[in-house]
Amino acid sequence: MELTRLLFGWQGAVIGEFILTWVTIYFIFMRPRRTGAKRTDSRYYNRYHTRFKGWLGCNGKKREIRGVDLNNAGALITSGVPLAPGDGVFLYIESERLMGWAEVRHCVRRGMFGYHVGLKFRGSLMRATEGDWRFLQQRSDVAAKQLAADGHR
Repeated sequence: MELTRLLFGWQGAVIGEFILTWVTIYFIFMRPRRTGAKRTDSRYYNRYHTRFKGWLGCNGKKREIRGVDLNNAGALITSGVPLAPGDGVFLYIESERLMGWAEVRHCVRRGMFGYHVGLKFRGSLMRATEGDWRFLQQRSDVAAKQLAADGHR
């Protein structure tokens, strides 16, 4: 009974206000801040923050993506499913009508339902032309064995 009166009486309100005040003061004024110099961007190519929609072809599946930024060597995209680093993917950017092959460099969980995926382009992106595109990606060791079996060097 005494605990209930302490928690829900005027004494409890004073204690609660005291705790809330000091927690607020800590997070606003007393929390350690970064004091070093801001990190510089050491990328070789300039990064352009741009939004785009598109899709990835990975392991025979087409996955919808959204772009975060883009440069000459790669892109940062958001995807609803994780992708393994090292996977080869086919990227199609609908808004710019660009396409090309890329490699997954990293995949980091972002929020509850998404992933930030870093892509490195294997070559320059190409302009897409009209038509129905279908691609077959073969691993190099499988392709080499197939060529050797066919009598090619």
